[in-house]
Amino acid sequence: MNAKRLKKTDPIPVILALAALFLSLYNIQKSGNLNAYYTAAVTSMTQSFHNFFYNSFDPGGFISIDKPPVAFWLQAISVKLLGLHSWTLALPSALAFAGSVILLYLIVRGSFGLAAARLAALILTFTPIAAAVSRTNNVDSVLVFFLLLAVYVLTRAVRNSSLLQLCLAFALVGVGFNTKMLQAYLVLPALFLFVWAAYRMRKKHWKTTLRHLAAATGVLIAVSLSWAVIVDATPADQRPYVGSSQHNSVLELALGYNGIGRLTGDLSGSLASGQNNARIAAQDASLMPTLPLGIDSSRLEKAGIPTNETPREIRSFAPASSSGAMSSTSEDGPSGLLRLFDVKLAGQIAWLLPFALFGAVLLWLRRPERRVDVMLWAGWLLPMIVVFSLAGYFHRYYLIMLAPGIAALAGAAIAELCRSRQASWIVPGAIIAFGTVAYIAYDDGFPMIGLACAVIGTLALPGLWFKTRIAPKLTLIFSLIALLAAPAYWSLTPSLYGVSARQPYASPHLAEGGGSWSRDGEPLDAALVDYLIRNRGSAKYLAAMPSSNSGADSLIIQTGLPVLAWGGFKGVDPALDIAGLQKLVKSGELRYVLIGGAHNTQDALARWVELNGSPVPESAWNAMKKGSVQAFGPSSQDAQGITGAIGQVVDTLGLNRSYTLYDLSSLSIKED
Repeated sequence: MNAKRLKKTDPIPVILALAALFLSLYNIQKSGNLNAYYTAAVTSMTQSFHNFFYNSFDPGGFISIDKPPVAFWLQAISVKLLGLHSWTLALPSALAFAGSVILLYLIVRGSFGLAAARLAALILTFTPIAAAVSRTNNVDSVLVFFLLLAVYVLTRAVRNSSLLQLCLAFALVGVGFNTKMLQAYLVLPALFLFVWAAYRMRKKHWKTTLRHLAAATGVLIAVSLSWAVIVDATPADQRPYVGSSQHNSVLELALGYNGIGRLTGDLSGSLASGQNNARIAAQDASLMPTLPLGIDSSRLEKAGIPTNETPREIRSFAPASSSGAMSSTSEDGPSGLLRLFDVKLAGQIAWLLPFALFGAVLLWLRRPERRVDVMLWAGWLLPMIVVFSLAGYFHRYYLIMLAPGIAALAGAAIAELCRSRQASWIVPGAIIAFGTVAYIAYDDGFPMIGLACAVIGTLALPGLWFKTRIAPKLTLIFSLIALLAAPAYWSLTPSLYGVSARQPYASPHLAEGGGSWSRDGEPLDAALVDYLIRNRGSAKYLAAMPSSNSGADSLIIQTGLPVLAWGGFKGVDPALDIAGLQKLVKSGELRYVLIGGAHNTQDALARWVELNGSPVPESAWNAMKKGSVQAFGPSSQDAQGITGAIGQVVDTLGLNRSYTLYDLSSLSIKED
């Protein structure tokens, strides 16, 4: 019995899942700490259940990170069991990517058949941005997995008329909310539409439909808000400050920074005051809008040097990366209906996007019995196209959200075209598909790849009408080569040449300059760190720093000790004021403050420390220095000139981390 079942098992989804794992983990050891901000949090979360539950950025439990906890719980478990390595950090994302391939196969097979399922899984596997983000400890691959799992359960719920399974499906969307907040809700129009249409097709009374949807929605809300309500209900002095919120609230984080702010481009969110908006705008203004060629975007977004003012010398400090390597303020391209075909985005997700939309029309007309399933995937895809075309702020790797919808519709459409072999559908479909591939490759600087794919695909098409058994199969093979060769190569590039773990993307341009391996979270000077550890005494915190971006993440990863980042991720969170800092010093919980690297030079706390703290001469911890030397930092006068700019970029790239160390212990003695 088991042997017969094994024999009937389709090996294709297993092979494709293994391919997804390969794309996610090959050469991952070269990626270092991945996204150091999240790696520091995982390091902290493995140290106590308190840090684990509250998603704490630092081991001291002072402030949390800017995302909900589910994906980081998985990473923390992986690291706790297997140790802190690049591959253990990326493992949950890699498994989620592989699992998504299998889930999409199962969903599409139940709707459109075996051939469509295989093709959909193949297309998803070789979606460039899916492969790129799955090599990091960002949360998007895990989010897509939970959403596809919700769809899988939902299709079974509708087939079995099961209210329990329906509620479970919406509960899984709630888990997605606790993975990346409101981004998970982009699938809700598709789910509600699918349930309504499926119930109508099965002659369910409209009142029954409404009752079931109401119950499922209640479960969705309860699961979505469960963690947020617990955190917000916990007294503020018994948990970390909610990072990237302005009023220490998870609900504000969800609606503001991770919600409305992404649509409007105002990362304070609409819930923040005008003063907070101005403060964040001032901080963001110090970040360059467009990165120069040859510099890792995960580091240069901190440098504060406009592209048109970047000297040639700076460009030699880092391996070259893609010409599309933009900072977070411009990597998403100009908003508009054609935004997804911008050169920075098209190669990540749009290879088969027009064909998928064509496929939705084809399947609607040619497969009327499957219109409910077409509505599901069109309902998945269309709202996301609108949101990402018009949103004020997002990173390229968010576009993995479109991948399942594109893969499902494109795979089912190819299968239908091979089945029907009607020239009236095949010819326009081929023009759209091969034309898009050729355009994207040409626009990204690889015209010969695009031309070769278009020629191969066009020459293969007549084989569909040959009267031999082998000709249609060969046509399908060569057509798939023409369609997927370019996106498959793009998908391989992050594992071959490396990519920023903070802002991952896929492109052959990553090979320029010898590769683009992430160097996020490079260690601070070992002598400086040793001095801090030896002289920390009984203080709770090894040091305080303005933000995670100013090097707090590196110091946490390097030591595993509590480091207080008073401004959170971007350095603008009002988590600590001067009075609070003085209280920490007076109580003996904090002695040292480390200022340098990339930080907000308008930070009131940093200015107060510089005015009142006692600078520790570099000779105290660096045996190579014989006198007191003021360390270079973004606030020094030299930073206004070319030399200062080069030094700032060197700091940002991790080639040289220089800081000024301040000792505040004398302040507590004076107050006593």
